[in-house]
Amino acid sequence: MPEMKGKKSKILNQKVAGLMILFLVGAAVLFVQGFRAWASEKFVLNPSVKQLPSNEEILGWIQDLCNFGYRRPGTEADHQAAQYILDKFKEFGLEKAHLEPVAMPLWTAEKWSLTVNGEDIPCFYLSHSYWIKEYEGFSAGPEGIRAEIVYVGEGREKDFRKVDVRGKIVLADVRFSQLYQSDSVGVAYFAYDPNNTAPPDWHQANPYSPNNFPSNFSRAAQHGAVGFVGILTDYFDRNTYYNELYGEEPCLWPIPGLWLSKSDGASLKELLQKDSTNQATLVLDGKIVPAEAYNVIGFLPGKTDEIIMVHSHHDAPWASAVEDASGVAEVLALAKYFGSIPADQREKTLMFVSLDTHFSMYQGHLALIKEIREKKMNVIVDIVLEHIGKEIVETDGKLVETGFVEPRGIFVTENPYLISLVSQAVERHNLERTVLLPTYTILGVPTDAGDFNRAGFTIISLISPPLYIYDLVDTPDKVAVDQLNPVATAFADIIESIDQTPSQVVSKQAWIPRYRFRYYSAAIGYIIRMLKR
Repeated sequence: MPEMKGKKSKILNQKVAGLMILFLVGAAVLFVQGFRAWASEKFVLNPSVKQLPSNEEILGWIQDLCNFGYRRPGTEADHQAAQYILDKFKEFGLEKAHLEPVAMPLWTAEKWSLTVNGEDIPCFYLSHSYWIKEYEGFSAGPEGIRAEIVYVGEGREKDFRKVDVRGKIVLADVRFSQLYQSDSVGVAYFAYDPNNTAPPDWHQANPYSPNNFPSNFSRAAQHGAVGFVGILTDYFDRNTYYNELYGEEPCLWPIPGLWLSKSDGASLKELLQKDSTNQATLVLDGKIVPAEAYNVIGFLPGKTDEIIMVHSHHDAPWASAVEDASGVAEVLALAKYFGSIPADQREKTLMFVSLDTHFSMYQGHLALIKEIREKKMNVIVDIVLEHIGKEIVETDGKLVETGFVEPRGIFVTENPYLISLVSQAVERHNLERTVLLPTYTILGVPTDAGDFNRAGFTIISLISPPLYIYDLVDTPDKVAVDQLNPVATAFADIIESIDQTPSQVVSKQAWIPRYRFRYYSAAIGYIIRMLKR
């Protein structure tokens, strides 16, 4: 028997060794292929002399879009914005310009309030909460939801183990994760900040991905709470935070939710400490009705059916300027410029798109991806533009401009040609405070290109993370006006260069070892730091 065990052990060791050899050979092949891809391409940016719309003209389009009002998907203001963009596409000479309707549920809050121990607490509704059935109104009843309110800290699982929240209203701190420039630069393909205005220790709260939300909201519902009140602890001292849905399906949050500013939240926590039992009344009434959103699409035909797609989204939480009237205006600037060029000077077809439902469940994005696949449209790259905004900080309770553009990232599919091309365009047009980021990190692609990236499209996606983009204060004065023409011109150079490049070079995805190793090293370092904490 010992001899038999020894033979089995020997065979097992041989198998393990064989698998290790296969792994190492595979890794070596990937390394060589990636190195060859990196070394064989010629990366020359040779743009023509061009004049795109001025900063002032682009700003005018942003102001027009803002004037329609709150552009939440499926609303009248949203429809007016879509029609405005369609009219511009036609004015600029785009062919087959049209609207494509997309069915969606429209969630609307009509009444909300919070009273604790007889004291009114300023609040704002948590969008898409109290969603029990896809198309049905929601109401806390004529008297509101009356229940004890309990504080659960940040609402981690360990916090809920300490407090019985069944039948109660939960109060929790909502923390935002932090964006650190050092983390971005550490994994970036390329970083451009010649004046060192965003040093390695630069950081700010991340408006896209609150650290412990919506997990604490979901835990409250799972543990039997009848309501949720989130304190925006790391936000500006405001409560008008129109959160995204963080999902692509309805009815994720079946209990009502409200937001409090950090100062009101601090005052409420002090109030709760005065009594052992605290009674609250929470009100959230509204409706969910069938609605239509509209994607706007137009084409500039080229000599081939190979398509360069350029897109942004026109829906928004408010009459928002940076989010994302600025991105749409950049798309319009590019459409106007390329629409003035004779078709016989264009190799590839250009497809300009303004999508809807970013602030719903991305139904418009998914519908377009489905259409592209069903019609076998040959989209070789999706170029996305969002958030041309100023950097704003809170000082002594006031929002203050720093004088800089908000630091920005351009997510680029792992392709040596595109990385080199975009890097040159950024530097040529002095797009300061810009990093080129990979699409394969744990962050994914947190932009309007996210669904396209997951669907396998090659992407170039510009975005920045101003903390104010989900707030009423996102007004035209927050737009980085001096960047509008330079950004449009840089992307015109990129499009023009891609137009003259074989599609197999543009759409090819190659494993680039030095960037992969840098990312994995940074990821391991981050995990080690987290474990030490």
